[in-house]
Amino acid sequence: TFNEVARQRLEDNLVAELYVDASDEAHFRRYLERHLPSILADPEMEIGRKADILYLSAQGLAREILVDPKMEGGIDRGKFMVEQTVDFMLSQKGTLSHLLRTASNDHFAYTHSVNACVYSLALVQKIGPADAADLQEFGTGALLRDVGMSLVDRKISERRGPLTPAEFEAVKQHPVLGESLLLETGGLTPAALDVVRHHHEKVDGSGYPDGLSESDIHPYVRACTIADIFDALSTNRSHRK
Repeated sequence: TFNEVARQRLEDNLVAELYVDASDEAHFRRYLERHLPSILADPEMEIGRKADILYLSAQGLAREILVDPKMEGGIDRGKFMVEQTVDFMLSQKGTLSHLLRTASNDHFAYTHSVNACVYSLALVQKIGPADAADLQEFGTGALLRDVGMSLVDRKISERRGPLTPAEFEAVKQHPVLGESLLLETGGLTPAALDVVRHHHEKVDGSGYPDGLSESDIHPYVRACTIADIFDALSTNRSHRK
């Protein structure tokens, strides 16, 4: 345990930084995750640093969930992460801008999950008043919306070039696969599952998997769709700038 005695000893010896071995990265991320409430509530810590730690923790969790969506406690950890994000965003002015600045410019499945979740929450706040419970419910769906991609053939999901029509049809199954997986796992509300299943629907009815039109798509789901597309367009992806 890193306690006050250890901290004081480092300070007395003018040690300003500590390094964590790469092999311990997962342990370090879990440590941050467990202590997020006290970190984000620390009045001595600068708001930008809090945003960095929150983003780092969310990114690590998203990576774990996308690798193993059925891992024990994964859904509860996702809900906890979104709860901390929402509380942080509502805690004081300026938190959202810091989170947006922290968002990664490089596109990986897990950074995309976190970026689009933050953008989605920002858009929903602009739509109109939403209480913390609604934001947490929606944010959990936004964070977990792409878990179905873990069930798509990796040769397709990690392809750097154009997809064939058949391959694109396989990718288009990921919202349904994700919903089924999360229903099996349990713990998500219908509103959160709505985001997972319908985040690729379009107001003109050309989206998938159900071809819904504008009146059938919840405004929060539309916000997630916009955020999803925006992040895809504004990050450096492996197959194109």
